Amino acid sequence: MSFLKNFYRIILVPDLINKFNYTNLESLPKIQKITVNIGWKTPELRNLLLSLLALELITSQKAVITFTKSSKLSIKVKKGLPSGCKVTLRANLIYQFVYRLVNEIFPRLKSFKGLKFKKPTLKANEIQALTFSVLETLTFPELEKNYHLFKNIGKLDITVSIKAKHHNELFFILKSLKLPLISYF
Repeated sequence: MSFLKNFYRIILVPDLINKFNYTNLESLPKIQKITVNIGWKTPELRNLLLSLLALELITSQKAVITFTKSSKLSIKVKKGLPSGCKVTLRANLIYQFVYRLVNEIFPRLKSFKGLKFKKPTLKANEIQALTFSVLETLTFPELEKNYHLFKNIGKLDITVSIKAKHHNELFFILKSLKLPLISYF
């Protein structure tokens, strides 16, 4: 079991119960999933294959090709063409990936000041998402070793989906996991 999962179970859950007065453990806020995505405007086979390989190296999980849902005449994209690839992390892989981001990847980014996000819209028991981009994808050691292959990989979009009832709970979990946040609300 990963360090962050133990931290969540042993330290963060009692803190959430005490701070927000929970009586039911099932209603506690928690990370549902993390989606890692690389998108392309033009569907070139070489870019798609390199993106698939890069995501599999970064996350240690099989990546899936995504397709466009609608036609966009302004950028000459037809419906049903490949537009990128993604990986959805769940269970233990979530905590391993967050730990790796916070301790290995963010410190290696040049001119990184923190993650910016806007005020999320919350409804009762709705899953909220924090989306941010890593522009320097070559900060991952797996990709850096093979620079000649992955030098033209696009930006990496990471979406963290958290089930929370209030903004305060969402902010509390993100700060407790040591995600470097710049702005909130």
